[in-house]
Amino acid sequence: MPGIGEILATVIMLETGTVARFASVGQFSSYSRCVDSVGQSNGGDGNACLA
Repeated sequence: MPGIGEILATVIMLETGTVARFASVGQFSSYSRCVDSVGQSNGGDGNACLA
């Protein structure tokens, strides 16, 4: 991603840990806040899990 250098990438990697703990790419994207939150069938509070 533009603007992420070697040091910040290392910090992100260490904070994330193993990506195997995420069942899907969508869950990792949500965790890393790379996508907007969307309320889906939970009252629209914006806390829906991307599965």
